[in-house]
Amino acid sequence: MPLTHSAGKKFGERWIGAWNSHDLEIIMSLYDEQIVFQSPFIIKLANVYPDLTIRGKENLLDYFKKGLEKYPYLQFNLERVQVGISSIVVSYTSLKEGVLYHSAEFMDLNEAGDKCIACKCHYEPSLLPSSSGINAEYGGCCCCSSLTYY
Repeated sequence: MPLTHSAGKKFGERWIGAWNSHDLEIIMSLYDEQIVFQSPFIIKLANVYPDLTIRGKENLLDYFKKGLEKYPYLQFNLERVQVGISSIVVSYTSLKEGVLYHSAEFMDLNEAGDKCIACKCHYEPSLLPSSSGINAEYGGCCCCSSLTYY
């Protein structure tokens, strides 16, 4: 049965709330045991995955733990949740060191719609002008806050 719009939206909102709580137990409850997670920023925190893919919940937990330790002020600001047949895209922003990150996480969900079975992360940075009045000292994505983009 296809994912309903409300169930997909609710999962995306729970995902943002879990990350903003910094509670690894809550965060990890949203991922399947056999999760396949891809991010261009894996190399920054876990340089042991040459294909930039983490497989399995335990490996993903280690990666997220490193990210939350490195970026204790992590906060995501939800922009939208787009719902597909059995997947969602969560679009959000985060701030770190004067850089605003526009991010989107493509998530395949299990049949029940309560666990992510595959995730592909996408990021785009943009510099904030110093006159923006935004305090960018805190926040940021656990994966991409101090990256060089090519």
